[in-house]
Amino acid sequence: MFDNIGGKIKGLAKTVCWIGIGISVFIGFVFVIIGAENSYGSDDNVLAPLGMFIMLGGSFLSWIGSFLLYGFGQLIENSDQLVELNGGSAKKSASQHTPYPVKVKTNDSQSREEKVNELKKLRNAGLITDKEFLEKLSEL
Repeated sequence: MFDNIGGKIKGLAKTVCWIGIGISVFIGFVFVIIGAENSYGSDDNVLAPLGMFIMLGGSFLSWIGSFLLYGFGQLIENSDQLVELNGGSAKKSASQHTPYPVKVKTNDSQSREEKVNELKKLRNAGLITDKEFLEKLSEL
């Protein structure tokens, strides 16, 4: 049900776009027909031009409105591809995430205490595991 969610969102965007275009054309056509029937002997017929505006404007807005939803689906597909390229699985949960090795940026002018604080920040941010923290700490 939730596999290939990016593709499903993109499909939904296409469907919503076509339904919106269809509804706009239908409602616009109804306005044009009603305006044509009521225009016998009247000079102030606004329904026919309004119907044309609804057909064109509604179709255009439906098309533009689908961009955001389609783009979101594309974004999800791209992020899944990036995870797989980096050796992970797009179906892994966050709790199963294996952290990548992190190199601590240090220079010789930093004291040991500053280096330890840097390691603590990385560990607290979840960028390194407790095991990696202890390994790096023993290297100092």
